[in-house]
Amino acid sequence: MTADTKRAEDEHLNAHHNPMHAFRHPTRRAPYQPKEPRRAPRGIPDQAFNELLAALPSHRDRALVAFYISAGPRASELLGVTRDRVSPGDQTIGVIRKGSQALQWIPASSDAFVWLRLYQQQIRPQALDGPEEPLWWTLRARSDR
Repeated sequence: MTADTKRAEDEHLNAHHNPMHAFRHPTRRAPYQPKEPRRAPRGIPDQAFNELLAALPSHRDRALVAFYISAGPRASELLGVTRDRVSPGDQTIGVIRKGSQALQWIPASSDAFVWLRLYQQQIRPQALDGPEEPLWWTLRARSDR
C-alpha cells in the first residue's frame, strides 16, 4: 500500500458511517495539523523576582507587586482595596470582584504584608486613618498652584 492510497483511505474512512458503531480514526495525523506545542509554565525565578523588587523605587510599589504576584487579583481590584479590607492576621485581602461586584477575601503572602506595613509606616503622617480610606496613596508631593 503506498502513501497516496493510504491518504485516500483515510479521507473516506467514515464516509458511510453506521451510527451503531464508533467512528474509525485514521492511523496517522492528517496533513497540515501539527501537534500543539507544550507551553512552558509561566513563572519567574526567585532570583529574578528579588531583583525586580530591589529595583522598585518605593515600599508601596514593592507591596503592590507582592500582592499582585501572590494573590493574583486584577490590577483594578487590588488598587480598589480600602484599609478595612486588609487582614494581616489571616493574611488575606478583600477585593471587590469585577463581574459579580462581590467582596472576596483572597490569601496573600506574608512578604506582601511586610512590604505593606513598611509602606504604611512610610506614609503615616500623610495618609488618613479612616477604615474606608484607600489603602494605596500616591507618593508625589502636592503641588501648590
